[in-house]
Amino acid sequence: PTNLATQTVPIEGPAGATIYYTLDGTTPTTASVEYTAPIEVATTVTINAIAVLGGESSHVSTASYNIRIPVEVANIAAFKAAAGNDIYKITGDVTVLGQYSNKYYTFVQDATGSLYIYGNMANAYSPGDVISGGVYGTYDVFHGLTEMKPVTGLPTGAGTAGTPVDPIVVSLSTIIDNYAAYECKLVTLEEVTIAADGTFGTTNTTRGVNISQGSATAQIYNTFGTITGKQVRANDVVNVTGFVIRYNNTIEIVPRSTSDIVEVVASLPYFVDFDNATDEGFTNISLQTNKWHIGQASGFDNNKLFITSNNGATNKYEDVLSTALIGRKVRVPATGAVLSFDYRVMGNEADRLVVMLSTEGISTN
Repeated sequence: PTNLATQTVPIEGPAGATIYYTLDGTTPTTASVEYTAPIEVATTVTINAIAVLGGESSHVSTASYNIRIPVEVANIAAFKAAAGNDIYKITGDVTVLGQYSNKYYTFVQDATGSLYIYGNMANAYSPGDVISGGVYGTYDVFHGLTEMKPVTGLPTGAGTAGTPVDPIVVSLSTIIDNYAAYECKLVTLEEVTIAADGTFGTTNTTRGVNISQGSATAQIYNTFGTITGKQVRANDVVNVTGFVIRYNNTIEIVPRSTSDIVEVVASLPYFVDFDNATDEGFTNISLQTNKWHIGQASGFDNNKLFITSNNGATNKYEDVLSTALIGRKVRVPATGAVLSFDYRVMGNEADRLVVMLSTEGISTN
């Protein structure tokens, strides 16, 4: 049998018989250890025993015990560092970030990090619940994502109601550069751009939608099935909240519900000081080589909005006939709105700048 704690094993034989046993897999003889009291088994072992009565020995009786006593670690960071084949018990308190899909996906954190528990949990938890007394499971890495898997017979204790954890606002590039620090944390990415039209589904080809923030890329991924049917459009700018996981080299942000994906739409009056702006929700609409970029390039004293053919490394662009389009969604009141544009540009005699208002649908305050 498999046991999760030290076992006391009694051996019985015929009345008046003397029992001899071994623990090393060898066949016992009368020169082996004589049985006088139940055997304490604290590791995986095979017990072989014989009974001797009147000079006659019985057949060898065998019993194997698979003992897996949990290895205690203080916190989530220690669990990740252990990275072994044992059963582990995190002895410190952890706070539940969320639990989804009938207790199958559970995210927890403590002061040292966050963790994904993959598998059916005995108990249901709510965001903010504090689990004390031990979190049990085995260690695994699935395509780059560290996981704890629950162990049958070692249910993690019930949670005590606490305060739900707020998401951390962070940039996508910071997550990519410091994945280990953000693995399984609840984060908010502000003003990311949807790469293509899509509807979130439940198959491997429809669960994910690509996003970008500057040059950094990732996916919004429907791991829990909670955003199934949610539609997004190419070049939409959204704020997205979710858990940070990965699949091989792809960073995935897993929303808790459709309300975690919020389109960013500016309201009037709207003003941008490009000397200080970094993004401001503008979206490149053109797929051509020359694109608009907000940033600082050679010859600029501050950030500017400029045309570039190398993603903002310089303010040089391809000397070809092209149209570079950039857009920003603005919510216009149903009545009483007066729109005006005030801008200053620099270029050469062949350049033309057009600023225009294009309706995408009627949206009123």
